Amino acid sequence: MNLEQLEKSLQPFLPEGTAAIYCRQIAGIRSINFKLTRERTSKHGDYRNHVSKWRHQISINVTLSPYHFLVTLLHETAHLLVHERFRNHGDPHGPRWKAAFSEVIQPWIVQGILPPKLAFALENHIKKGYATTTGDAGLLAVFRELEGVGQSIITLDSLPPGTVFELQGHFFRKGEKMRTFYRCYSLTGKKEYRVRGTAEVTPFDES
Repeated sequence: MNLEQLEKSLQPFLPEGTAAIYCRQIAGIRSINFKLTRERTSKHGDYRNHVSKWRHQISINVTLSPYHFLVTLLHETAHLLVHERFRNHGDPHGPRWKAAFSEVIQPWIVQGILPPKLAFALENHIKKGYATTTGDAGLLAVFRELEGVGQSIITLDSLPPGTVFELQGHFFRKGEKMRTFYRCYSLTGKKEYRVRGTAEVTPFDES
C-alpha cells in the first residue's frame, strides 16, 4: 500500500485533514501493513514486526473515536520506531518507547494541529509517563468530550464501593482500590477480577 492509498484508507477514521499529516510523518519508513480491526476489549491497537511479507504491522480498532484513533496510531508508530532503531524493545513501554512516543507526538502539539484541550492532555500524558490511554483518566475524558458523549459516560471510578455494575454483559460488585484498578467480584462465578477505574460501566439497581 503506497502513501496515497494509505491516506484514503485512514481518512474515514481520523479527524479531518490528519491522515495526510500522518502519512507525511512516516514517509521514510518502508514495508508497513496497516490493519483496521473490529473492537477488541483487551486493546485499542497493536504493533508487530516481521508479519508475513511485511516488516511492520500496525492494527487499530475502527470503533475508536477519531482523536482516540489518531493517538492510538501514534502510540503504535512509536513502537515501530523503537524496533527500527534498536530491534529489541526491552520493556515495551520503557524509556526507549517513551522517548519515541514523545518524538512522534510533539509535532502535533507544537504546530497547533490538535484541539488545545487535547494538546494539553497529551503533554500531561507524556510528562507522567502513561503506558496506555486507558490508564489516563484525564485523556479519556478529553476524548469523550470531543466525541460529545462525556456527560453520558459512567466510569468505575465514579461509583461508590459496593455498587453492582455491568461490564461486557457480566455483573460485578465494586471492591477496594488498587492504584488504578479495583478489586471487583463476579456475581455469577464468585471470582475476583481487577477492573481499571476508567472502564465504562453500567450501574445496576439492586432494589
